[in-house]
Amino acid sequence: MERSIADSIRKLAGTYGSDHIEYIWGIVDEGSVNLDNTDIGCPTCSVTGSQDVSYPNVALQATFCNGFLKVPSDGSQVVITKNRNSNNYFILLFSDLDAIYLQNQNAWLCIWNKNGEDSAYTQTSYGGLLKLLDPNNTDAGVLARLNKIETDINNLKTAFANWTPQPQDGGASLKGEASDWFGEKLVKTLRSDIEDAYITHGST
Repeated sequence: MERSIADSIRKLAGTYGSDHIEYIWGIVDEGSVNLDNTDIGCPTCSVTGSQDVSYPNVALQATFCNGFLKVPSDGSQVVITKNRNSNNYFILLFSDLDAIYLQNQNAWLCIWNKNGEDSAYTQTSYGGLLKLLDPNNTDAGVLARLNKIETDINNLKTAFANWTPQPQDGGASLKGEASDWFGEKLVKTLRSDIEDAYITHGST
């Protein structure tokens, strides 16, 4: 009977069957970020709310999955949330970040780090990423440079295919067939021909 009355009140209030969401403002506790929390199976931190209430094991993601993982800085202001029917909080909004990772199951790639450390894309030891094509230069780009080498080799094959050995000519006929091939030198590939200097990567 009591439940029926409670349900009736919720229906009148428009909250019957709705999913109640709770939002809490807080600050990430110093040194609390744990990227390998085996207790709940995902990266966490602890948060102190505006009323000095402590919220331990706050997940950094709604679920541990493929995608982006944002790591908050110590002291970062955050908004955490949860379904009222659940005890599991997760961070919804951040004010400051230390790093951003790209996850693929158990493989992590650091794509940004506040201090430039351990980030594949803030390091420069490997240079810039390769560019396949260059819309502003048909002779640049990995594809164009490979095609030049392939064309050069094919020209040499054509010269041999068209060559008919002549007795005692000392190779003059072959030299004549290959004259167009050896008469044009390959141009040395420059770094700028194949590198996108705006996106660098490397290792520490």
